[in-house]
Amino acid sequence: MLGDMEKDVNGIIFATCAPKNRELVARTCKYLSECPPENTEGIEIVILKLVEMRTKIQPFRNDDALQTIDELSEAISTLSSMVREGK
Repeated sequence: MLGDMEKDVNGIIFATCAPKNRELVARTCKYLSECPPENTEGIEIVILKLVEMRTKIQPFRNDDALQTIDELSEAISTLSSMVREGK
């Protein structure tokens, strides 16, 4: 049972790193940067999810994973500054 769960998690991580899904991550990050949630609490929840995703992808060292990590880091940084500015 635990092994199956681990396979599922790894499958999700690999899927996130796949080029077509990486583009989706990039578009989502861009959208969030341009159209953030109205309140800072909403932005903070999004930041936590992005950090969680980045942490799960980090052990992988292929180009797709590294590019995804860069995109996530950029989105986290942009959203964090919005929270600091009180947008």
